[in-house]
Amino acid sequence: MNRWVLRAVGMSIVHIAARTVLGIVIVEAPLHGTTLKFVALAIVLLVALIWAGIDGIVDARRHEDPDDREDLIMVWIKAGVVTALISGVVCYIIDQAGVSGIGATSFFFEITSGAAGTALMIIAPAAVGLLVGRWLGRREHKSERDEELYEEREAHELHA
Repeated sequence: MNRWVLRAVGMSIVHIAARTVLGIVIVEAPLHGTTLKFVALAIVLLVALIWAGIDGIVDARRHEDPDDREDLIMVWIKAGVVTALISGVVCYIIDQAGVSGIGATSFFFEITSGAAGTALMIIAPAAVGLLVGRWLGRREHKSERDEELYEEREAHELHA
């Protein structure tokens, strides 16, 4: 399975679940809607950020040379676009099935403007996560190399 397909399916599940639970809870407790919207948004953003961060760390550890690293931003761009389309269609269907409060509008909106917003909610934190993850993974390589160089210098000074 392609890496982006796994991420698209996973992020679609997270986004659809957040939007559905948010819709149900807002109908039951309408006074807490604003707070709950921020919580649902934060969950989606954090999942993308952490998952991409882990991808970045793993890739940096696997490939010490930056030129050998995978193009993970394209993986996350594809995942974000597919997630946006899938979740827009599914949320529209859920809304048409009678789950009130999910906030679905017209089908055209869900697969255009709504999808653009959703894609941005995936791609932007994923880019930050990749950046931080690769920095952390590279930092680990540097500390290992620094330790090896220090040991070599000590051994050279003892023999000199």
